[in-house]
Amino acid sequence: GYQLAQGMAGLSLLPVVSPSADMSQHSFGGTRQQGVSQGDSDRLWRRPRLTGYSALEQGLVQPWYTREVKVMSWNIAEGKVSKAAPKGWTKERSIQEITAIIEREAPDIVALQESPRHFGLGPGYVSTLAARSHSGWVQLFVSRRIQHSVARLWRPRSTRSELPVVCCSVLLNGLEVTFASMHLSPSKHNVAVREQQLRDLHAATTDHALVLGDANMREGETEGAWAAGFFDWGESQRLKTWDGHENLFHGEDVFKFRCRFDRALTKGGLLSTSVLRLVANAPVSDAPGHYLSDHYGLAATFNAHQGGP
Repeated sequence: GYQLAQGMAGLSLLPVVSPSADMSQHSFGGTRQQGVSQGDSDRLWRRPRLTGYSALEQGLVQPWYTREVKVMSWNIAEGKVSKAAPKGWTKERSIQEITAIIEREAPDIVALQESPRHFGLGPGYVSTLAARSHSGWVQLFVSRRIQHSVARLWRPRSTRSELPVVCCSVLLNGLEVTFASMHLSPSKHNVAVREQQLRDLHAATTDHALVLGDANMREGETEGAWAAGFFDWGESQRLKTWDGHENLFHGEDVFKFRCRFDRALTKGGLLSTSVLRLVANAPVSDAPGHYLSDHYGLAATFNAHQGGP
């Protein structure tokens, strides 16, 4: 068997897929979950089964050779309407604006947290997996132009608690690299839980990985990420993805603090970046404090160092 499959809880391998196949139409060896429309293949949420073979082992995954990987992560608050929104603003309008921002950014990898159940992007993206979190869903999208470089999909498990994380691996510059979307345990009282989740996530990913998302980590928790084996790329910039003073998503008198909840963590030395930047950190209308989510998004272009066989 393939070495990666050993000791990785919750691993799901892709069935053999022809390089010309359309991943959005493929079942990934699973079945459609109840309550999901059959019509939109990019929004089908499938539950892969463990298989004994993979496209990667059969040599049917097309390597993605690139020097740059564009990524974006965003907790989109289920597309709910901000309490600061002007009269007449709807959830449908919010979702349209969210989708437009993502598509303008044009990332290769999109990690979302607190997605509505049936959220999907446009025809340029393929939805891989989704997992329920304590609020909404965790999703991971890949650009359709790199869909045939995707080798595996899985949901890692935690030894002590739920682990709302979805992973895909991509054959990047000759190496299998994990990209993951995470939504870790909330509350300032759950530091130990988040540290365990990070350790479990580190154990469940390939030697090179980029983990994006709402880690719910407070200031001072970066050492926990380092201890788990991850490098936190936002530590030097300290970009605040939560700003309850300017962003009145929940109202004027609640959650009045700033925090760096959202993180971009790497494992291994294949991916690096010099700058993270905030996305959707400007009001979306003329109404004071009106933002599309209570979180700002993170975006970056990671340098993909050349791998090898």
